[in-house]
Amino acid sequence: SFSVCCGPFLQALSGQPSVKSERPWNRMDLHLKRARSPDARDVTSLAKRARDTPGGFSHAMSAQVAEAKANTEHMLRSISAKADPQVPQMGKLGVEAQQTRVVSVPEKLVAHLMTPEHRQMLTEESGADVEWAPDQGKVRLQGFAKQLGVAARLLARVEMHCHWGSSEEKVRRLLRRRQVNSVLCRLSPMTVNRLMPVERMFTSQSSKMSIGKDKHNHVVVHDPLVSRHHCLVSLDAGKGVVYVTDLSTNGTYLNGRRLPSKKLGKVLLSHGDELLLKDPQTDDEFGFICNLKEVSIAKEMKFEPPRRLLSPEEQSTTRGLGSF
Repeated sequence: SFSVCCGPFLQALSGQPSVKSERPWNRMDLHLKRARSPDARDVTSLAKRARDTPGGFSHAMSAQVAEAKANTEHMLRSISAKADPQVPQMGKLGVEAQQTRVVSVPEKLVAHLMTPEHRQMLTEESGADVEWAPDQGKVRLQGFAKQLGVAARLLARVEMHCHWGSSEEKVRRLLRRRQVNSVLCRLSPMTVNRLMPVERMFTSQSSKMSIGKDKHNHVVVHDPLVSRHHCLVSLDAGKGVVYVTDLSTNGTYLNGRRLPSKKLGKVLLSHGDELLLKDPQTDDEFGFICNLKEVSIAKEMKFEPPRRLLSPEEQSTTRGLGSF
């Protein structure tokens, strides 16, 4: 039976003394009694010896369980030995040292970015500690690798979109996204006698407004230098922002700077931006002043800052422990 065949072996693994008998198990029982706290190699060796001893399927299974336990305990001891006791733990098994990263920002962005409110936002969104150094144009970040990565990407996003004009309101929108159900977009012509005012309500069902000289556009502009499909203004409700995309041949300009081509991406459009349909070097007033008003805003959701993820090896170890 199982108890007769494996009882002494299991008692030895649990540390309980076994009863003397004349069976072939006596030598193994005495050896295990002497080593009450075997390391991984001892238990593995004993498990292999037990597996080679005749005793049927139950005996072989007990040997496999003992060997698996020994391997797992040895792996855990190896992970703990490499850990720095001064570093806080982020998970049950994984321990990671905090890092520091310094990010440079353009001088023109310093005043709009480096405010106490934006510092708090960046900390909450990334989980990293943030320090401003406005005199040097530097941002000092401290945290775990994933947190630093999130913070650096947010700063890069702010820098990229603010290349076409910056303000504290634009920085705030770029640092903290929120879901917007509807936005009222008004385009006021910079020259009344050449362009007509435009008004459109953006929703999740109607989120685009095309501009060009083709008659199927939402806003039709008749001018030789304006393309059939010149640019597109659209709402991204999930991110809570309005974008503008250049579709033209001769270029679309935002606050005096030419927008990237459609293939390179779209740029955030903010309240008060100047959207020009011609090169400002030749005609600096052929365009619109943008007026954006959020009509309906979804309830903001609070997200936990990112934490370090366990490596595949650590995840497999966790699953192995769960089986015991």
